[in-house]
Amino acid sequence: MSFISNSIKEQFKKRKYFFESLFWGTLAGILSQGLNFIANILIARILGKQLLGEYTLFISANAGLHTFGVIGLNVIATVLVAKYLHDKGKIGRLIPAIYIIVCSASLIVSFVGIILQYLPVEFKIWETSSILTLIAAIIWFLTSALDLVQIAILLGFKAFKDVAKVSLLKGIISIAITYTLVAKHGVQGGVLGNSISFILSLICNYYFIRKNCQKYTITLTWKLSNSVYSEIFKLSIPIFSAAIFVAPAQWYANYIIYNTQGGENALSIFAIAYQWLVLIQFFPTQISRVALPWLTSMQETRDYKNTEKLGLYFSLGIATVIVILSLIFSHFIIEDLYHFEYITSHVVFKIILFTGLLSTINLYLGQTIIAHGETWIRTIADAAIAITLIITVHIINQHEVIYALPISYFFSFLMGTIVLCIFKYKLKI
Repeated sequence: MSFISNSIKEQFKKRKYFFESLFWGTLAGILSQGLNFIANILIARILGKQLLGEYTLFISANAGLHTFGVIGLNVIATVLVAKYLHDKGKIGRLIPAIYIIVCSASLIVSFVGIILQYLPVEFKIWETSSILTLIAAIIWFLTSALDLVQIAILLGFKAFKDVAKVSLLKGIISIAITYTLVAKHGVQGGVLGNSISFILSLICNYYFIRKNCQKYTITLTWKLSNSVYSEIFKLSIPIFSAAIFVAPAQWYANYIIYNTQGGENALSIFAIAYQWLVLIQFFPTQISRVALPWLTSMQETRDYKNTEKLGLYFSLGIATVIVILSLIFSHFIIEDLYHFEYITSHVVFKIILFTGLLSTINLYLGQTIIAHGETWIRTIADAAIAITLIITVHIINQHEVIYALPISYFFSFLMGTIVLCIFKYKLKI
């Protein structure tokens, strides 16, 4: 009887810690994404359709560059820290190596971007002639790339409460500073506001990383270690390969639409709809971020499948509720929140809502596969997403520019989800 009692207590303790992690992880996301979401609505209302499209290009360029600056470590850093959390020597070598890799890659990417900016070529990463805006965009990229990895490291420590604290600060800054600068300086102010926001976030997250290292009595060693770098790249390269398909494909798709007649209007409408795709993904993203370090440490145990299913059911349930409520209040959202015309925007908005359900499944399944160590499957799925996105954008853009992006996103996430489901079934993951 005592054995059964102890077993029940142990299971309850594990679930209790998981739900506590889920609470703080979700709160961190609410504070960061929620406040940022409010800021984006306010910014959209200030900039209007034409300037919002230009601002969206900066955002997508920044996301696309993260692919090359972060090289998959925004995910793999969580896995590695969670896996070796109790190997103090290994963690002490891993974290500095991650910093060195991301700093080096991001600086190289920035240098290439600057060269392209001043070469006599049509292609530019940052669509601006202002030196101040260019400098702010580069700072935004460098700090946000490094901060993505810092958050991943903190998640590996399961320091969700620390992430929540920084998220609160960053969310307040997004509204207070970025909104104020956009109101005064337009797109240039938005880029500058984001750079300031990420500088402060970077400093705060580094402080909490040092604090967690002290908690686990970890000493950071900045000496080069070939075995550590080898292990990092072994896991990160497949994730990098996956990201190298999607983010640049998304940027290229936006670029195609922006340079088509009527494209600025189409991209602006898509931008407000895409914010709701991000909202739908919000809870699944937080759940998968919490589940990733837990699943990594639970491999080959009977708790693995139970935790995986629990996270998926939570993700889909919450996403479905958000979609239903968004459909009911779509007129209010489009006209009253964003001041866009309902008659020209509602179809795009509704397509993106259903795309959000597909992306929820895709996102969570992808994270569980990564936790299982099969990172190359994520590469194949994201390649399918990117190829489908580019092909469908080219086809639909020739007929109806306003629907090109939403329809393409729907079919690309559908294809990616199918690929993940096939591999999970075949490999019994």
